[in-house]
Amino acid sequence: MMKRRSKRATGTEPVKDTPPVPSTPDVILDFIFEEGLFFVEIRNIGIGAAVNVKTKFSKRFTGLGGECEMPRLSMFRNIAFLAPGRSVRTFLDSSDSYFRRKQPTQIDATLSWLDMNGKRFNVTIHHDLAIYADIIILHRNPKTSISKE
Repeated sequence: MMKRRSKRATGTEPVKDTPPVPSTPDVILDFIFEEGLFFVEIRNIGIGAAVNVKTKFSKRFTGLGGECEMPRLSMFRNIAFLAPGRSVRTFLDSSDSYFRRKQPTQIDATLSWLDMNGKRFNVTIHHDLAIYADIIILHRNPKTSISKE
């Protein structure tokens, strides 16, 4: 049987650490289409926290029937902390209202953020909302109807 000796640390021996686990945040913005409704979501799909998340859009667009200029929302100006796997989501508009008001369909979202060590990241994501313009929606209500929005 082999005996293990423990060495007493004196502070002069080099410390052997295990390699650091990557903790890179990876932030995306997505337009989500659910049953004729649009939502906008910022999500950290990475394994590290993101800080100071900012979003710039290539075009101005409005939601809530034209009542809300979306890029001005606080969630796009700065999210101070976004934990891994977490998201911030807001309602945009119904697809019928959005397309009827001739809002832009080609939108680029450029996101920038820092990791917990201050390393800067950014990504530009191109969205084409026109793909949702002719999706057939089954409205679920007592008077079920079918419409092409």
